[in-house]
Parts: sequence; C-alpha cells; structure tokens
Amino acid sequence: MIKFTVAGKPTPQGSKRGFVTKYGKVAMVEQAGVALKDWRNTITATATQQRIKQNWEAFTDGPVGVVLVFGMKKPLKPKYSTPAVRPDIDKLTRAVLDALTDSHIWKDDSQVIDLKVEKTYGEPGVEITIWKIC
Repeated sequence: MIKFTVAGKPTPQGSKRGFVTKYGKVAMVEQAGVALKDWRNTITATATQQRIKQNWEAFTDGPVGVVLVFGMKKPLKPKYSTPAVRPDIDKLTRAVLDALTDSHIWKDDSQVIDLKVEKTYGEPGVEITIWKIC
C-alpha cells in the first residue's frame, strides 16, 4: 500500500472535444487550462517522489484499489455543510488517475477496480491511498 497527500487546489479535468480532421478522421482534444496542467504536474511529481521514497514498485498489471479524499477550501458562506458544489467529483478523479498513470504508479488507470472518492472541506489538496488487490 502507498499513501500520500498532494497539496494544492484540486482542479477538474475538462471534457474532451471531438472534431473531424481534413482527412475525415475524428480527433479528440482535451479541453484543459493552465491550472489543470499545473495540478496534474504537481500530482505526478509528488507521486513519483513518494513511489521512490517508499520504495514502491509500480503495478504493471492486476487490479488496484484507490481512495481519494479531496480537501476543498470552504467558502465564507457555504451553501451546504459539505462541498456539494462544483467542481464535479468525477472530473476531479479523472485528473488524479491520469496523473498517477503519468507517474508510473501503475501501467494504466483501467487497473482500478475499487474506487472510493470523497470531497470534504479542509486544506486544499488530495489524500491518495493505493493498494494492490490480490
């Protein structure tokens, strides 16, 4: 098992936009801004450092479980007692899982078969726990 925290403002990964190229092929482009790129780079760098520090070998195959707990900054006048507002939890999750793939935590995020995700008010960032399922 590996567990670590990535500090920073959780940023959702946008949707993909498709278009037809001049050759009649369909191409998909990620709608991403600078904030997303920075957030994913921070996750990738932290995950890579922790993987090395904790002497953790990448999961090259097999099922993996993941818990993500996103800390969201609490607004001055929150609408709810929990962060049941944007950004969407699935888009936050997509950004983290793709960044973990980039950091070679696993071969591909398709290996994740058990996933628990939560948004809470707290210090901005994400706490990540990953384990191999035998």
